[in-house]
Amino acid sequence: MGHFITSKDIPADGEHLKKGALDKWIRLSGLVALIGLIASAWLLFSNNEAANAASDSVAGRYAYSWLFAFAFFVSFSLGGAFWLLLHHVSNSGWGVSVRRLMENLASVFPWMGIIAIPFLFPQVQQHLFEWMNRHREVMGSVTSYANAKEALHHSYGQFDHWLYVKAFYLNLPFWLGRMIAYFVLLGGAIYILKKLSLDQDNDPPDTVNANSDYNASTGLDFGGTNSRDTQTFTFVGGDDYHLQSSDAGAKDYGTDLSADSDHNVVGDIDGDTRSGSWDIGSDEYVAVGA
Repeated sequence: MGHFITSKDIPADGEHLKKGALDKWIRLSGLVALIGLIASAWLLFSNNEAANAASDSVAGRYAYSWLFAFAFFVSFSLGGAFWLLLHHVSNSGWGVSVRRLMENLASVFPWMGIIAIPFLFPQVQQHLFEWMNRHREVMGSVTSYANAKEALHHSYGQFDHWLYVKAFYLNLPFWLGRMIAYFVLLGGAIYILKKLSLDQDNDPPDTVNANSDYNASTGLDFGGTNSRDTQTFTFVGGDDYHLQSSDAGAKDYGTDLSADSDHNVVGDIDGDTRSGSWDIGSDEYVAVGA
């Protein structure tokens, strides 16, 4: 018979694929990728000399196909990166349940740098970026990555003036620099954010940050300031975690947040108004009949 899934059905250390379960498929995928890369390299570079001119050849058509495929698949990883960055920038809680999906999508982005390598070759660029052809033409080179701004300023082509005006952005060194920076900077940010997330999930139990303050513990020494360590907290009992009247660990040892600009609160979890010396925790002890 079926039953509802509860937290008790989830393994304590999370759900994971068995080690080696996908080895066969990984090897098969790697073989297909290797064959595809060899075939793609042949289609992109065979009989395709750098000449500063686009052509309706096999290499030219395949270069367009390569660019289209790259833009299509990189959009998935950039979408994951957008939501991942938004989740952290806004310090939100809504993304916690789906952050693994966002992190895994985003973490593909640095690997897309491998697919972008052909765009660095003049043989491929000549079919995709017409402005690069003109830059190299006025410099008298088919492979140069130098800045052609001055050469454009003194040339008389139909669109050379516009290329000269836009040379602050459309120039070969800057194009190459930002192409590399996209993958290094954004890829590095994605790696760091995912690592922080995984480290948080894999933190061993009963460990604390030595710099944290205002902690309460029954048996740990937190080391921070204004902490109540190795205390005995007395609750009503059973599943009722309201403070008992005899409690001496939490009562009157809390911090008054009524005037705090970031965490302004005046009541406890039951809606009772806190007054006088606050108690530690979500419950403020209120005597019966008070």
